[in-house]
Amino acid sequence: MKFVHGKSEAFRDQAVPKYWPMTSVWTMKDVHDFVCDIGYGKYAKCFLNNAINGKQLSTITPFDLQRIGVKHMQDALHLHASIQATANRVWYNPENPNVPPNRSYPSTTKGNIAWNPRVPAKLQPEYSSAFHTGMPPLPGHPYEIDWQHRLCLPFRQIDPLHPNLTALKMDKNDGVGNDDDDDDDDDDDDDDDDDDDDDDGVDNDGVKVIGLSGEDDNE
Repeated sequence: MKFVHGKSEAFRDQAVPKYWPMTSVWTMKDVHDFVCDIGYGKYAKCFLNNAINGKQLSTITPFDLQRIGVKHMQDALHLHASIQATANRVWYNPENPNVPPNRSYPSTTKGNIAWNPRVPAKLQPEYSSAFHTGMPPLPGHPYEIDWQHRLCLPFRQIDPLHPNLTALKMDKNDGVGNDDDDDDDDDDDDDDDDDDDDDDGVDNDGVKVIGLSGEDDNE
């Protein structure tokens, strides 16, 4: 028996285990049922019309989703997050490591838009942003969604250095703390008045100040 780099030929000839994405062998019907199960059955037909199978589904992007018919950007982001979470699950075929396991998608709704007990309540069809536009982003979403500046596309938002925006921010900032500054100025003026009164020999109540000798300065 020969050894190559400290390993025997028998060990070197063994098949290296390979892991396959969960969507590797999904058919177009499996993809259709999957989209319905996660609460986006409204767009399931878009996947059928564009012949999206499991292999293509694992590499799809939010821009691709918009091209095939998911026009609502918020839906495209949420749908892409669910697809990636599923595609990141891997399978191993012990019988033949070089071939993905022949497992179809175990649909629960069979392509019907219905309540799915396997999906959280907020992702059910009636809560989909296709019907309710105020749906929050999924936890651990791959994109940072800035709701204040309204994210239009992934990693694209309104430039915070835009003069109009900065002008608005400056106006808001200028409006805050002005009262305190005015109060401070008034206090400083009062202090100056007190100093002037002391110099004139008259206190704040208008009473003439007597010298140290206890006698009037005029005497």
